[in-house]
Amino acid sequence: MTGENMANETSDIPMNGAVPYAIGQASVVRIPVPGSNRLAVEFKPRGFVPKSGSTSTLFIQDPTGKRHLRLDYGFNKATNTINYHWNQSGTNAQFGIGNHQPAGPGAAALYHGARYFRYAGRVLMVVGIVADTVSIVRASNPIRRASEVVAGWAAA
Repeated sequence: MTGENMANETSDIPMNGAVPYAIGQASVVRIPVPGSNRLAVEFKPRGFVPKSGSTSTLFIQDPTGKRHLRLDYGFNKATNTINYHWNQSGTNAQFGIGNHQPAGPGAAALYHGARYFRYAGRVLMVVGIVADTVSIVRASNPIRRASEVVAGWAAA
């Protein structure tokens, strides 16, 4: 099949932004932690945040932010060093991690991965929305394509 024939055959296939949208959605929604009594993974803090901002990037917290386990980088008052450590309040029973406990060897990757995913996930959401909007505008039957897109987002 030549490149021209292949382009003609694939021009009818609608672009689909549901995949990047679904991946990006994880950066802005609460991801429940099973068996943890309403704790969920998030990438933004809830509750009190100092004016200087949070030095944590990964938050496992309840809807109020009062019970939380968060991955932090900075001065650790338990070890008197600057390191990656866990800050927790009311979650020791679920995770067995004490307050200001140094994090393991993969903590740096987890910390930076969470930090970048928070922003990259939002970019993926925008890319997905734009791709689906373009596919609706370019579709021969926009109403049908719009219903497919809405169904795809709902499934995502």
